Amino acid sequence: MRTDRPVSPTGEDEPGLRAGGPDTIGLAVEGVRLAELDGRYLSTQVAGGFTGRVVGMYVTEGGAAFDRLEYVPQEPPMP
Repeated sequence: MRTDRPVSPTGEDEPGLRAGGPDTIGLAVEGVRLAELDGRYLSTQVAGGFTGRVVGMYVTEGGAAFDRLEYVPQEPPMP
């Protein structure tokens, strides 16, 4: 999954990664959904050897400083 969005130079943007159900992964910044991915595409059967999911932050050009990455599991919604 890749998505681009300008972020505030003051660091006020708070990106978030959400897992909705066993196989849906979503990315949002300040409550704005940027991307959603069917996590089954990250499975060993589809990706051909990938054995786990990795969450992280990186920069493709320029520079950035990350103070923290926080992962908080959420309970699935009630049916």
